[in-house]
Amino acid sequence: MADPGSAITGRRGGAGDAATFEAARLAALDIFAAAILSGDLSLMADHEGGLDLTADDWTLHLAGWPGPREAWVAADDEPEDPDPATARALLLDSLDPASLSGLAAFDARLGGRVTLGLRETGDPLSVALAALIRATDESDAALAGPAKE
Repeated sequence: MADPGSAITGRRGGAGDAATFEAARLAALDIFAAAILSGDLSLMADHEGGLDLTADDWTLHLAGWPGPREAWVAADDEPEDPDPATARALLLDSLDPASLSGLAAFDARLGGRVTLGLRETGDPLSVALAALIRATDESDAALAGPAKE
């Protein structure tokens, strides 16, 4: 089976691959189509080349293309500098399982670049989201069984 990132980047591989803005936008539209159609999620591009996935309680911002080279998350009622446990609890309260699963699929399509960008911020909420996305991705992979060649 081909690497999920290969359709976006044109290459096989992992976090070193980078997506174009348009490829990331199309991947988000594909993965989050139901949430966007229902109005539970918005996908917006800004005039500076940023891409925002926005729900009622949280926003994921991506920028820097090819990439994304920058990623961060903001949540409603976010303390200024939450400890890791508080950040994780806030995200689990804000993100439903479908959103987490979608974010894991989106990160996989972008070759792991979303979680890489989130971890690199050093922001406790962004780092916690990266960990949740990775945990969701790993649990989904375990449920799917071994990869087929």
